[in-house]
Formats: sequence, structure tokens, C-alpha cells
Amino acid sequence: MGKYTEKKKVKEALKKAKELEKEHIMTPKQELGVQKEAATLSEKLQNLLKPAWFIKDVHKKKAVKKAKKKAKKKSGQKKKKKRAGKKTHKKKVGKQTTKKKK
Repeated sequence: MGKYTEKKKVKEALKKAKELEKEHIMTPKQELGVQKEAATLSEKLQNLLKPAWFIKDVHKKKAVKKAKKKAKKKSGQKKKKKRAGKKTHKKKVGKQTTKKKK
């Protein structure tokens, strides 16, 4: 009976060896490639989850609109009329002279 159990053990060992051969052992270069792909995918997913890209685009669009409005004003559009009730005074810069009483 000893031969029968030995043959079984040998067959089981050969099956395990074939399974191990089927498994693909990755080289360090391949591991780095997989890690880089995973990192890029995780960055893309994080960007989709955060609304930062949307907010940045909105601010850029607003800034562009404001710049276009300023350019139109400078290009020769009519200025707004001042209201009649308001008085505008320029502030005096420098020393102010005052009359001395005698």
C-alpha cells in the first residue's frame, strides 16, 4: 500500500506545480506599470468626485465676461450721466491753507 499513497502524493504535487506554472508572476517593471495605471485612475476618479474643476471653469468664464464688458466700455460706449442731486468733490491733496485771524 505504500506505493499507492506515494503515487497519489506525486500526482497531487504535479497538479500543484502545474497550477503554479499557470499563475503569472509579474516582474518589477510590470508591477510599476500597473501601479501607475492605478494612480492615474484614482486621480481621475477623485477629480470627478470633487467639484473643483467645475468651480474653476465657472470663475474663468465670469472673469472673461467681466473683461469683455470693460473692453466694450473703453471702446467708445456712452458714459453714464451723473445724477443731478449728487455733488462730487475732489479731495485736496497736500497742505491746506487757512487764514489766520488777527
